[in-house]
Amino acid sequence: MGEMLGSPDAPALPVVIVLALAMGGLLVGAPAGAVIGGLIGLFLRGRAKDGAPASVTEPTTGGRVVADRPHRQPQAHEQVDDPAPLAPISAPPARPASPAVDPRDPERLNRVLAELDGLPGLEAVAEQVRRMARRVALDQERKVRGMAVAESGYHAIFSGPPGTGKTTVARIWGNALVAMGALPSGHVVEADRGRLVGQHVGETAIKTTEAFDEARGGVLFIDEAYSLVPRGFESSNDFGREAVETVLARMENDRATTAVIAAGYAEEMDRFLDSNPGLRSRFANTVTFEHFDGPTLVRVAESMAEKGDYGWDPEALRLLGQAFTRLAAAPPKGWANARSVRSVLDLAVTAQADRLSEIGFGDDDLARLIEEDARTALQRLYPQAI
Repeated sequence: MGEMLGSPDAPALPVVIVLALAMGGLLVGAPAGAVIGGLIGLFLRGRAKDGAPASVTEPTTGGRVVADRPHRQPQAHEQVDDPAPLAPISAPPARPASPAVDPRDPERLNRVLAELDGLPGLEAVAEQVRRMARRVALDQERKVRGMAVAESGYHAIFSGPPGTGKTTVARIWGNALVAMGALPSGHVVEADRGRLVGQHVGETAIKTTEAFDEARGGVLFIDEAYSLVPRGFESSNDFGREAVETVLARMENDRATTAVIAAGYAEEMDRFLDSNPGLRSRFANTVTFEHFDGPTLVRVAESMAEKGDYGWDPEALRLLGQAFTRLAAAPPKGWANARSVRSVLDLAVTAQADRLSEIGFGDDDLARLIEEDARTALQRLYPQAI
């Protein structure tokens, strides 16, 4: 009977009393776990009276006993450190704003315009393009300063006969717009009626949209734009009207990213602009190209030959001057200024090859086009001029 329940230092209950109490609880129908838990709780409360840590029964565990974890009070001889203060929460440092990138390149603009100045017969055109460039440059300065600008200054009508450099100037204008920071790429996409107008309902809008998508960031060059609105189109079902409407819509939507140049004969381009009220307001600039006169055509012939590592001898240039003066004064059917000069040069080179194949030749012979070569070419193309 001397056996006790608990540790040697804690007051204990005799085992017989514990057993009796347990049996009594079971006899009255109490759950065994509850009876045993109650006895253990009684035992532990007895220990707590003597300073020992007690335990509690976790209510959600069906009587399972869980040891208490009482907060330990520091003793008198122990030093307690104050908890370290939490670091204040601060916002991450703000990143410095990136400086605005100025896409303008004055040196490149000067090089582009110098290329325009070097084209024979386009002195008046060069001045007109410079005027357009000054307007766009001023608009770009306004944009940098946060002021409103009118991107319609990018668009232009190129009015004049064929072979006077309209496509070449369009490429130069695209490069100038890039140099002024107005467009990102400046590439030129050439289109005509065949590329823009379809044969079936709905096809025209798709084809015109594809051309604009390809030209985005650069220049859409519509050659012979007047063909989009043939004479009498108002009373017909021609799909060219749909092409014009699509062009106008895209010019408005893409006015800051795409320049449009519509080119063609002067009188025909007036009819084109009159075909839709919105066209004249979209095309703020008109650049006029003139027929080349005789001396200008000779300069064009010299420039073309030089680019191909050829040169005309003096007698050949004299003959070309006489022929080109006659042709410029009374242009024959199909005459196309510089384009026709290119044809004369190509035939002269062929004549040179035929001539040199029968004799020995050196470097000078390979590079020189003589009067005989020029005469052979003119005789085949424009016999009335010699």
